[in-house]
Amino acid sequence: MKSFIRPTLYFTIFAFFGGFVMIQESRANPLSKTSSSAATDEGISFPENSGSLNVAATPEGKADTGTRVNIPEGGQPAEWRNKGTPPDELQSAKPTSSQLTKVKVGGYIRIMGQMTENDDLPYVGRNDGFRLGNARIEVSSQYGQNVKTFMSVETAAEQSESPNDPNALFAVEIRDAFIDYEISQMATLRLGRFKAPYELGELESTIRRVFIDAPIESRGVTRTRGIEQEGLSQGRQVGLILGSEKMGLSEEGFDLGYALAITNGRTNFLSFNDNDRPAGFLRMSALYSDILKFNLAGFVDMRTGGELPNQFDQDVMGAEASLQVEFSGLRLEAQGLVQTTQFPTTGIDDVTSLGFHAQWAYQLWQLQVGYRLGYFDPNTRYDFDRVIEHTIALNYTPKIKLPGVSGDDSQSSRLRFGLNGTFSDEQRSINNNRVEFLTGYIF
Repeated sequence: MKSFIRPTLYFTIFAFFGGFVMIQESRANPLSKTSSSAATDEGISFPENSGSLNVAATPEGKADTGTRVNIPEGGQPAEWRNKGTPPDELQSAKPTSSQLTKVKVGGYIRIMGQMTENDDLPYVGRNDGFRLGNARIEVSSQYGQNVKTFMSVETAAEQSESPNDPNALFAVEIRDAFIDYEISQMATLRLGRFKAPYELGELESTIRRVFIDAPIESRGVTRTRGIEQEGLSQGRQVGLILGSEKMGLSEEGFDLGYALAITNGRTNFLSFNDNDRPAGFLRMSALYSDILKFNLAGFVDMRTGGELPNQFDQDVMGAEASLQVEFSGLRLEAQGLVQTTQFPTTGIDDVTSLGFHAQWAYQLWQLQVGYRLGYFDPNTRYDFDRVIEHTIALNYTPKIKLPGVSGDDSQSSRLRFGLNGTFSDEQRSINNNRVEFLTGYIF
């Protein structure tokens, strides 16, 4: 059955890619812009500092209409007399390449603190203090109406060579580097390194999270908080995506989104694929205005580990079902993940992992409160590794008075303070309840 499913999935993805691109290319008008396909926090476009890119300038937009030319009685300005035509620069209204390109530089900083309950395990709860969570630099550009690029570099990445090691070192790592080409409103092609179109905890912008950390089924158990365990997020991928967050079926009503991806799989920071087999992702979304979004997603990734000549294969398959609702300051979210790992080389038993979370948050003026229930079972064959977390969040976004600006105008979304309290229930009976605080700033 497995040998039949994989070729069928790949054939479906490749056929969909080819057919859809040809149809959309024939229908698309490259000079028209039907909607803003800028980066958001969901779907296939996920720059961390999300927001609309500046629209490229048009010839009309660059024309100088504020100054009138003085026309003397002779019918021409004095400097034009005895010339057949006006100066060349006044004849042409065509924009230059530099005028068509818009570049934006930004990023964010997250400074955190953590106090975790001490446990008998020597690496749980004994490295409390301040922590530089992120120091990320982002560069985005837009050329014309339908070509965009995005790059981000994390300068405060944690690097550790062994599990449960609390003494991780700072490192500089590339996070995103991709090019978007908008074929039409119904299809955008992305090539490069990007977030896989899978799993809400990964797709949500880090700086804009309600809670300081991603849900536990996404991130797993991190060092200093328990016995380290990798989560079910698929992280960044190198490859290509064809998709659209909203296909434009209606302005304010029901709509659909999708993403098809062919990538190298979860290879982390490898320059090449770990083998000669690609990973495939499929994501479908049903939306109603900006109020409701329901997602179904799945992937197949055949991985190779170890060192030559002693390498081994792992066949990983996963599925996601998630729901997001937002209206009148209230945000509701739920997600369930299931993942199966098979070991054809070693022949050991399959591993099935389960995880889910449900949360709510309510925004009132500059204050936001929230609660999240998280569940993660890395291996359902065992009865000692299940983790349940209850997290309470309180966020404050102050209004910042700008010089020379009167009234209520402010940059109220750039600075945020957060406080989280997490109560953990583990089958291993580990004492690791914790309190965290966050100061985040978008620049």
